[in-house]
Amino acid sequence: MRIELSQDYLDKHFDGDFAVGCVMTDGDKQIIRIEKFTGFHEIDEEGGQGDDEIVVHFSDDTAMELETLERAVFVEKTLKPISPDWFVELVNGTPEEQETEAKAKAEAERKALVGTHAQQWQRTKALASSLKRPIDALSDTELFAKVLGTPLSVAEEVLTAYDGNLKQMAGSSARELGKIKGIGETRSERLASVFEIGKRLARFHAEREKVTSPSDVADLLMSKMRYLQKEIVVVLALDTKGGVTSAGKAGEDAKELKWGKMLAVDKVFEGTLNSSVFHPREIFRFAIQEAANSVILAHNHPSGDPQPSQEDIRATKQLIEAGNQIGIKVLDHVIIGDGIFVSLKEENFI
Repeated sequence: MRIELSQDYLDKHFDGDFAVGCVMTDGDKQIIRIEKFTGFHEIDEEGGQGDDEIVVHFSDDTAMELETLERAVFVEKTLKPISPDWFVELVNGTPEEQETEAKAKAEAERKALVGTHAQQWQRTKALASSLKRPIDALSDTELFAKVLGTPLSVAEEVLTAYDGNLKQMAGSSARELGKIKGIGETRSERLASVFEIGKRLARFHAEREKVTSPSDVADLLMSKMRYLQKEIVVVLALDTKGGVTSAGKAGEDAKELKWGKMLAVDKVFEGTLNSSVFHPREIFRFAIQEAANSVILAHNHPSGDPQPSQEDIRATKQLIEAGNQIGIKVLDHVIIGDGIFVSLKEENFI
């Protein structure tokens, strides 16, 4: 059952937080004044309990429920009190309370700022310290701290959880790593990603192509080089399984050569038509960067005829001697033609 409340009832029971005559302003500086209250009392006939539904009417002919007005003034603060004084103090607090609140807020902001500066200073010191040493000189704990973006103490927790066994840790899933104290989901996924990159790098090295003969070199490069209109020189860097079986130098006997797994291929020169130039500096710089034990040279003849010129033979011999001086063997020089190739080693040109 719904009963309309009398004005006397409303004046008697709703003159606490709000009353007729209270003046407020909104964000647009519009000033409104409470003119009256109206309402109903809802009775639950089964439960016997009832609720009041009170509506506040303003001077601009607008109205809102009392609960909405309370939320707008005390919680959302979209309406601000202007008068009378008791209403202003009720909402904003007394001058003494406002001063106390302002001091507390200023102190909290000061502490937060000090804390932020301290954290920035610590990060700056840690970064400066790490920059003094190369990455490969850092301990396991320091490396984990860098990867995870955590203090050393948390990185130590990670290592301790696996007794320092990196192999066992690398075999763990992100979910398992996330169980370590101080890690959490984001850092565990970051750590698992680092281990996955390491696994892929290991597979990359394990799956390198093996070069065992000049025909392997031709198979690798023929499709890329046979139709080129300019001569290019490429270098194949080989691992420690390359080289010779005896103490002799590369260039003595092709049958003694043991070719190995290829570390990398790089184009070190591109020339004009019918002209090739070999740059020992670039060739051996690349080999040293790859930590190669030996190299194989290759270049193309745009004419399609792979027969070496005297300049090809002379330059190759010079490179062999230069390689012997620095400990990097030049195993062969393969010239790529149109579907055919020539190995200077097999043809005894070098």
